[in-house]
Amino acid sequence: MAIETSEERIDKLDKIIESLYEDKVTGKTSEERYLKMSDTYEAEQATLKERVKTLKAEIEKAKAQDNKILDFMLLIYKYSNFEELTPEILRSFIDKVIVHEKTKINGRYRQTVEIVYNFVGTIEPQFFDDDETYN
Repeated sequence: MAIETSEERIDKLDKIIESLYEDKVTGKTSEERYLKMSDTYEAEQATLKERVKTLKAEIEKAKAQDNKILDFMLLIYKYSNFEELTPEILRSFIDKVIVHEKTKINGRYRQTVEIVYNFVGTIEPQFFDDDETYN
């Protein structure tokens, strides 16, 4: 896994930098060489730490999304055999409904209705024309 590989490299870089410092102190490596090498290793280490942080954040985001989907599936299961659509059921599924202002497109008025569902968010907005009838 990328996180484990990056964390292993970060640990290895710590040991390399420590060893490099010991070589500088004992005179095996010049001050100039030490500074150049340690800057390179520390830059690599900083990049890896940022990568690990980003990957962990992405994993947490994916887990949260999975939990939302699971909650939504449980809600669907709970109401899979209802006889009548009640306000309670609607509130369980729908967070809010956003009705946007009418716009004129190609000489016809269109209106966007956005339904924001609990747990899963918005699904593609639907357009309704003034002259359409709904049964």
